Amino acid sequence: MPSIILDTTAVTEFAGNHVLRRIVSRLVGAEWGVQIPAAVLAEALSGNPRYDVTTHQTLRHIEAADVDVACGKLAGRLRGSVHRSASKAEPSGIDALVVAFANNSDSHSVIFTSDVADLRALASWTPQNVKVEPVPD
Repeated sequence: MPSIILDTTAVTEFAGNHVLRRIVSRLVGAEWGVQIPAAVLAEALSGNPRYDVTTHQTLRHIEAADVDVACGKLAGRLRGSVHRSASKAEPSGIDALVVAFANNSDSHSVIFTSDVADLRALASWTPQNVKVEPVPD
């Protein structure tokens, strides 16, 4: 089953972003799965209920999924590959985990993110069909 993967921005904006919710709803209707790598919660949650309310609203509808050791190892390799091939700094570990998580899904995946450049750079090193799309306005 193809998967929709939400990164930090997509998780925090999901509750209030009608366009993103409509896109996700349409894809779910076409039998796509929706996943949030649990590691994303480290960036999406602050511990302050006032700031975390939209993330908790999202988590009522979409469950977070565990990231395993193989995913963590792939994320490290992806970060290193991008860093060695580009003149810019290594992408964040969370971004690399999101892409590795998408790569490890059963079929092709689409990641919604506000960090399109970094995630596309990481996805270019994956063997699976991982597509990166901006979070819609």
